[in-house]
Amino acid sequence: MDTKQIGQAGLVGLRGKVGRKVADGVGKRTRLDAEKIAALIGAYLFVSRARRMVQMLRRMRRAA
Repeated sequence: MDTKQIGQAGLVGLRGKVGRKVADGVGKRTRLDAEKIAALIGAYLFVSRARRMVQMLRRMRRAA
């Protein structure tokens, strides 16, 4: 898989809509490509969700 595709996979649902709109706005105002910006936003969202999941699982394990 391409890294851009991995980033795009993080853009799902409402966060995906917002992320794409932000990427389009930034892309129009800068020289950066809107697709690359969207992929970066998606990758950030994916990593942050995965991190929260790991933290929740650790808290569950400690509580058990």
